[in-house]
Amino acid sequence: MMHRGIKTFVGIFLTVIWLVSCTPAKKSGEAKIAVIAESENQWTGLAISEEGRLFVNFPKWSPGANISVAEIIKGETKAYPSEKINTRIADSSSLHRFSCVQSVFIGPENHLWILDPANPYFKGVEKTGPRLYKVDLENDSITRIFTFDPGVYKENSYFNDVRIDGQSKHAYITDSNDGAIIVLDLASGKARRLLDDHPATSAETNFLVIQEDTLKIEVDSDGIALSNDSKDLYFAALSGHRLYKVPTALLKDTSIKKSEIVKAVQKVADIVATDGILFNDYGTLFLGGLENNSVYTYHPDAGYSRMFSHPEIKWADSFAKDSKSSIYFTTSQIHLPENERGKYKIFKIVYK
Repeated sequence: MMHRGIKTFVGIFLTVIWLVSCTPAKKSGEAKIAVIAESENQWTGLAISEEGRLFVNFPKWSPGANISVAEIIKGETKAYPSEKINTRIADSSSLHRFSCVQSVFIGPENHLWILDPANPYFKGVEKTGPRLYKVDLENDSITRIFTFDPGVYKENSYFNDVRIDGQSKHAYITDSNDGAIIVLDLASGKARRLLDDHPATSAETNFLVIQEDTLKIEVDSDGIALSNDSKDLYFAALSGHRLYKVPTALLKDTSIKKSEIVKAVQKVADIVATDGILFNDYGTLFLGGLENNSVYTYHPDAGYSRMFSHPEIKWADSFAKDSKSSIYFTTSQIHLPENERGKYKIFKIVYK
């Protein structure tokens, strides 16, 4: 979600700093969290390749936000995939320069997907429109740039998070500034805007109560996750307390009327407000607990429950998994005034 105060160089330390004991998890041993990376600056997305390469991104929220996407190498961040594409030009009119990258995701076949809503400072979408970049990690090159027609995005849209269906070659994207689900056919490059301003994609409230403090925030559909069998798309508005799902078969079928898709949306659970969400390899959905510094899980068999909480989990933002299905997440401290924030962190959930 929303992030500010990014400097040109992001200092990150890969050593484990501390472990925090938490409540028992549904694995042998006790769940703990380990800090594996830190930054003086605010980040959003997180992605981990099959080889363990770690990627992060920094949206354009302040004049000092000069790096959009970076790879963490030996404790330092390196602009990725090149310095040039991370160097913003005055009018940001080129698709070959990042504008305001919001999220990164490792999809099928170990490709890195980079979502750029092209809406820096939330002042409106730039004339290039949002873009989705596909990066080949074998040669660190962008192999395709997907763009979107006006109407698929609106003037104030903010494309927030993305999931890739490798079986049917589709991408699913949330619009968090003007609630909707964007469905992109990766073969044809054509996209549709669905569930536009539907209650399930719209903010339910304009504030959240976080540790007894009220935060004024009104954000539409944000977190998004694809079930492991690719049959259902799960999503939630950040300013809300409900998790929904909809069959992907309906989203992909252009012959289906939008009214039929609306009827197919199902409420899954009442939840604590969350930002990013992600399934692990065993069918468990991980969600943040923004209002009480927590991480939650949902499984169709086990339901929704809190996994653990700790004061250092300051706005669990984006989740990622490695090749062993270990779960990581960023903290972005969005709810705190800048002068009250500490270092931004990446945690790994471990079991002891």
